[in-house]
Amino acid sequence: MNTILYTIIAIVAIALIVVVAFYAAKKRKEEKLRIEREKAETEEKINAICNQIGEEVISKASYLQEALLGTDHYFTDSECKKFEAETKELFEQLDFLRCNGALLRMGEAASHFYEQRKNLAMVRTKHNEAFIEKELTEKKEFFDSVLSYPLDVQQRDSIVKLEDNCLVISSAGSGKTSTMIGKLLYLVHQRKVQPSRILTITYTHKASDELTQRLMGTGLSCMTFHKLAMTIVAKVEGKMPTIADNGLYVKVFYDQLKKPEFRTAVLNYLTDYKSLVKNEHDYDDSVEYYRDRRKYGVIALYNDKDNRLIAKKVKRKRRFAVI
Repeated sequence: MNTILYTIIAIVAIALIVVVAFYAAKKRKEEKLRIEREKAETEEKINAICNQIGEEVISKASYLQEALLGTDHYFTDSECKKFEAETKELFEQLDFLRCNGALLRMGEAASHFYEQRKNLAMVRTKHNEAFIEKELTEKKEFFDSVLSYPLDVQQRDSIVKLEDNCLVISSAGSGKTSTMIGKLLYLVHQRKVQPSRILTITYTHKASDELTQRLMGTGLSCMTFHKLAMTIVAKVEGKMPTIADNGLYVKVFYDQLKKPEFRTAVLNYLTDYKSLVKNEHDYDDSVEYYRDRRKYGVIALYNDKDNRLIAKKVKRKRRFAVI
């Protein structure tokens, strides 16, 4: 009886092993077929990409190398972002080829373009550093003589950086106006930019007049923001706009003071808000609050008879200067 039982168990076990082996073999075969199918699909996609992007790679690589990275061109941030946007899909296709070990099928030029596009920010920085060094060396005589005195290193550096935006921060009398003039003359005489394509604007008439006088004979001029606005309006409307009299805002203010609610609002502003110190709840920490209180106390709205600030330690006493 035991022999028969053992025999049955053995047969069942063998059958299970055979079944398991069969399904394992079937699974391996299916996996192999899946891998082969994926390889075939990948290969088909690779071939399609290679046939599709060949000319585009050559065109974009040529534009990048000859135009954006040309030795006489400053590669700006806006140009970089535009090129990245224009080549986004192309870069993704090249990256697919690289991930599947097929990038070199496109040739060394495509591989080189892929690396440049991948590290475009770094490529731009290195290119611009080389451009700046070249310009400073080749244009040394120009920077030495463009004004009545040679421009210093920082001025020259800011002039040859042809970035979309260039912010120059310096103290009064340190040469900001000279730097502006140097850059304008550099653009016209060295970079061959037409004066009609350059807009020079300032905030004040004094600065505008100074720049215009110092640019005399160059075809360049300067105007204030207000003059620019008037010029645009006049060109669109066919006539100069009417400018309000300087005393108009004073007249409007006094007319509004006749209204009780406006007069009350003005008095509330003067008595409650005008102070050198902030309100108690406007401080971020107690250190700043007590520092200002020790330094200023509570400042009255108006100075004393000797034109000195009046400080009181109690906020409500600030109102006495109005009364």
